[in-house]
Amino acid sequence: MPNVNRPLSLPDRDRLSVLVGTIVLGYALMRFIELPSRFVSTTVLGSPLGIQVSTATVMLALLTALAATGMESLARSHPRQVKAHGAAWPFATAEHDVSSLLHAIQPALMVLLLGLQLSRTEPWTSWWLGLAVAAILVALACAAEYISVEPAWRQGVAGLAMVALNLLLALASFMLIYATRGRSLLTATEAALVAGLLALRLVWGGGQPPRQAVVYAAVIGLAVGQCLWALNYWRATPLLAGLVLVLIYYGLTGIAQQHEQGVLNWRVLAEFGLVVLAGLIIILRYAR
Repeated sequence: MPNVNRPLSLPDRDRLSVLVGTIVLGYALMRFIELPSRFVSTTVLGSPLGIQVSTATVMLALLTALAATGMESLARSHPRQVKAHGAAWPFATAEHDVSSLLHAIQPALMVLLLGLQLSRTEPWTSWWLGLAVAAILVALACAAEYISVEPAWRQGVAGLAMVALNLLLALASFMLIYATRGRSLLTATEAALVAGLLALRLVWGGGQPPRQAVVYAAVIGLAVGQCLWALNYWRATPLLAGLVLVLIYYGLTGIAQQHEQGVLNWRVLAEFGLVVLAGLIIILRYAR
C-alpha cells in the first residue's frame, strides 16, 4: 500500500493541458492536412524494405516525440526530482536523465497507437468520439506516470494500474505489428524494440539497478522478436499472435523482476511456467 505520509503530487494542470491540447491539435491536423506521399525503400541483407512517408507518418513521428519530451519534462518537475537535485538538476548524471526518460515510454507509445487508430477511422462521428477518448487516455497516462515518480505510490493499486497499462500497450503493439504481415526482419525488429522499451520501463521503474535492467530488457526484447519471427510462419490472427506474444512477455518480465528482488527460486519459476502454459492452452483453444 502507498505510504499515507507521502502526499499525492499531481502534475501542473496548465502544463498537462498544453501537452494534451497540442497532441490533440496534431491529431486534427493529421486529418485535415494532406501532403504529397513518397515511398522510401532500401535493401537489407538481400531483402527489400520500404516505408510510405505520408502526412500521417510525419505527424505521428512528431507527436510521439512531443509526447516523450513533454512527459519527460513533467517528470522532471515532480517535487521529488526537484528536491533531490535542486538547482543542479540540469547537470544531473546520465543515470538520472535516463530515469526521467523512462516515464516517457508508455505515454509516447500510447500517442503513437491512438494516432494510428485515428488515422484509420473514417466516419466523422466516430473520429470525433475517438479524438475525445484519445485526449482523456493521454491525460490519464501522463498523470499516472507523474504520480509514479514517487516510489511510495508505485505500490498497491497505482502499481497494478501501471503494469496493466504496460501489458495493454504491449498487446496492442504486437497485434498491430503482426497485422502488417511485413517481412520478418522488419516486424521482428519492431516487436523487439517495443518489448525492450516496455520491459525497461517495467523493470527499471520497479527500482532495480539500471545496468541490470538494461540487460534484462534487451534479452526480453530479443526473445519476443524471435518469437514473432517464428509466428510469421504460422497463419494466426493478429489477436491470437498478440496474446501469445504478450503472454511470453509477461512471463519474461515477471521472472526478471523476481530475480532482481532476490526471490526467484524453483517454486516461483514453476508458478510462472504454469501460468504461461495455462494461458497458452486457453489462447489456442478460444482466441481463433
